[in-house]
Order: sequence, then structure tokens, then C-alpha cells
Amino acid sequence: MMQTENIFLPNSATLPDSGPSRKSKTPEKYLHSTYYETYDTKTLWYDAIEDNGLITLVCPKLNNLEPVLKMGQFKVDGRKVQKPKIRKFRRTDLVELPVSGPATQIEFETADFTLNSKISKTEHDLFSGLNTLLLMNKNNDLEWIRDHIKWHMAHHGLEAVMIMDNNSDRYKSDNLIPYLKDTGLKQVALLKLPFTYGAFGITPFRFRELYLQTSAYNISRLRFLQQARAVLSCDVDELLSPGPGSIFERALASRSGFVRIKGSMRYHDLENTSQMTHVGGYFRIGTKLDSAPKWCIVPSGRFKGYNWAPHSLEKLLLERFYIDKSYEFWHFFHVSTNWQGNRESQIAGLSEDPDARDLLSKTLGQTADRVAGYIEK
Repeated sequence: MMQTENIFLPNSATLPDSGPSRKSKTPEKYLHSTYYETYDTKTLWYDAIEDNGLITLVCPKLNNLEPVLKMGQFKVDGRKVQKPKIRKFRRTDLVELPVSGPATQIEFETADFTLNSKISKTEHDLFSGLNTLLLMNKNNDLEWIRDHIKWHMAHHGLEAVMIMDNNSDRYKSDNLIPYLKDTGLKQVALLKLPFTYGAFGITPFRFRELYLQTSAYNISRLRFLQQARAVLSCDVDELLSPGPGSIFERALASRSGFVRIKGSMRYHDLENTSQMTHVGGYFRIGTKLDSAPKWCIVPSGRFKGYNWAPHSLEKLLLERFYIDKSYEFWHFFHVSTNWQGNRESQIAGLSEDPDARDLLSKTLGQTADRVAGYIEK
């Protein structure tokens, strides 16, 4: 039975105003004038997680803070520990500290300041043996979330959802779990992320320093999902089309325990509908699969130790060979909160996909059948 109290916070550490600040590594000419208003300058680590004698600090990219971290002293439950190992990735860094036993408190001390936080325990039993969706959320329409879940339950045997919520303010994120209670899911957990998402630069550095999402994926991996049967990474504005069976089964049957899926953009005809839900997004332009891939992984499989990222595993060689051409996902352009720019305009050159139209209607129902409204704040 789904539990309604599975709401979690990370145990983070923030640098003092008088202390050092993280600096961007993007050339200044590619920074907007407001860049530092949303760039994370002060979070040293998002979460501290202990598992089997290893504490992992999941951090935004350390950049100029790496020397500060190396010169300081870590203490666990008041005892000094050895210098950490730093594992560097594209949009996150992992700081690893071996410990001799269970730990509850971590402290970082320099000549100028001291930081401390609690240490998070793992909760892998929550998703043990379940086909699980990993979902980032900020203010998404609740109907979109519900339809997203309903679709993947119907076509892929989805059983559980790990929601990472980044400061939603259109509704109380705490109420997401009870809102989804009657969907038939076996488990839902919510990780609240009270941080800035990151700053968008100017192309070609537009996404370079969006640290939070990749870091959150790996908080979920390290803290919650290692015993999940398989995990699908697929955003609210994306639906994985039916294929030769469940995508979870496909990942389990693969030699690597990992598959990637390409996607195509889908659109609404705004001149004939004002209902911005998945069910109306059955128009396309051509047949090209031009959306960045999503993936499904068996966490206990061959790639158990790899870092997760939105579109692949970090440092995975020859990643194109893991594309499974038997599946595709539909990326709904107009199912959007406009967080990457305005998506409320009519798109020219659309052609109707009648198969998608019929499948969306059959699976998600017509407008009159749908759940309406938002959770009150």
C-alpha cells in the first residue's frame, strides 16, 4: 500500500555570506546580465548520504571551491576523517569520505568558517523490486503529472514514482503524494529541493551550469533507488510510446541493463484547441527523432556505479550503441510551464498523427473524463 509520509529533505550545507563563493567557469561574454541571480554561488553540498561505510556529498560543480574543500578538515560525529576523494562530472561533483560505521553528523572546518549538516540515511527499501519513474517537477500542471503516470502504467507497467520537486509554488508539493494515492501506484516518494535550479547562459553555454537536476538524479540514485527493479528517466512533457513490451522489461532483458530512447517533438494545433494537455498533442513536423534521448536502467546491473544524467550515463563510452530503435518517446512542445522560453505560439507546418491521436484519447480519455483543478496552496 502506498504510504503518504514519504517526504524527504536533503541535508545540505551553505557557505556563509562572508565566506567564499562559487564562480562561473563560463566565459563572461556568454553570461546574461542577470546570470548570478540564479547561479548557485553558495551551496557547498546538496546532500550528504551515508551507505555501507561511505559518505557521499553530492555537490554542484565545485569550480574555484575545490581548493577550499581540499584545505579544510572534515569531521564525522566529532572525529576527524581522512582527506576526501573528489569525483568530477559534467554538472555535479561527488565528494567521498570513508567512515568506519554509521554516522549522523558531518562538519567541515576551515580557518575562516565551519559548516555542518546531518547525514541522510538510505531508503532503498521504498522502491525495492518496483518499476520506477524518476521525475523532476516544478509547478507542472497536476493533470499533466497524473496523465504521465497513467500512460506509463498502462503501456509499460509503471509501479512507483520518485518525484524531485524544485520549489513548486502553484500548489503545496507535500500534497503531491496524497493527490496520486488513487492512481494505483504501489509507491511514491517526494524529495524537496529548496535550491536554485541554475542559470541559463548564452549558446553554446546555455545549459552548462544547470547543476541541480543532474545532482538530484544522483541523490535519488544513491539514497533511494538502488534496489528498484528498473528506473525510467522521462520528463512530464514526454510520453514513451508503446513498443514490443514494457521498457522496464526491455532494460532487464538487455545485456547491459540500460537502454536509451530517442524522441520526436509533438505539438498542439492552438488554432483549434485551448486544452494544453497531452491528449491534444498529436501533431508533428516530419518524422525525424530530434529530441535528446531518455533512458531506462537496472540500478543493480552492469552500470551500477555510473552517474546518472538527464539524457544518458556520465562517462559512458559509445553511448549511441545503447539506443533501442524499437521505442520512441513523444516530446510535447506545448505541455510546458515555459521555463525554457515561451511555448504558447502556434507552430507552422503541422501534420496530424491519427495513430497518436487515437492512442492518446483511448489511454487518457476525453476532456470531460479528466481530473481537474490544482491542490490549494
